[in-house]
Amino acid sequence: MTSDAGKRILLVDDDEALLRTLTDYLVSEGFEVVQARDGQRALSRIDEKVPDILILDISMPVMGGLEVLKRIQTPDGELRCPTLVLTARSAMQGFFRGIAVDGFLAKPCSQEELVGTIRQILGAKEVKTRSNKRTKRKLLVVDHDPQRTLQLQQVFTEAGYELVVVKTGPEVLERSLQELPAVILMPETLPHLNGSVVASLVRTMPSTHSIPIVLYDETRGVDDSKFAWRVPEGVTALVGPIDPWTLLAAVEKALSV
Repeated sequence: MTSDAGKRILLVDDDEALLRTLTDYLVSEGFEVVQARDGQRALSRIDEKVPDILILDISMPVMGGLEVLKRIQTPDGELRCPTLVLTARSAMQGFFRGIAVDGFLAKPCSQEELVGTIRQILGAKEVKTRSNKRTKRKLLVVDHDPQRTLQLQQVFTEAGYELVVVKTGPEVLERSLQELPAVILMPETLPHLNGSVVASLVRTMPSTHSIPIVLYDETRGVDDSKFAWRVPEGVTALVGPIDPWTLLAAVEKALSV
């Protein structure tokens, strides 16, 4: 076993023989390998659990690799996971210099070259992760929906945030004083105290009055977005129809104000 034991690789290719060969070799090198035979299945695998590295073919049925790259791009232009493009289309190497992939290999390549490139990318990721840990921003997340909380934890942790999760308005007041987070993210609808009320109370406390607060209102429909919304007093940003990536973008914008 190597130090890479347990590292999760998502291997995406429509060539079944290649999938079997590479999977056997990578497993023998200590990696955990998950397979997908097209881009659509790859996206489902990533949603289930983000891999330590994605090895992605470009030409595939159903959904090709370029569309996968578009779908896993974050608001700041990064990809949700380190990505190595492995394709027979060697002429595309120049094209990928302008895209946020971590590596490019043309097929056929040797198994040793593939593993060496994988380890190089994983090593760079570990260095970046250690650096991010030294500069992590603390985010106080308020949500009483367990499924959404898990989604938020995954997205914001990947983006370099340290999360403190609470469920009620009164907990926000207590933990914001204890933790002094860089930003507070919460829904309008909360048990005991609504988010807008909590925001106004946070603003009254000297040690927390300057913390940016992003409020999201899940009761607003998509069609409501064309109307001007009144941002409650004390709230930095009000977001309507939501998904974790929209909330991440709102938090990043609030921190830059």
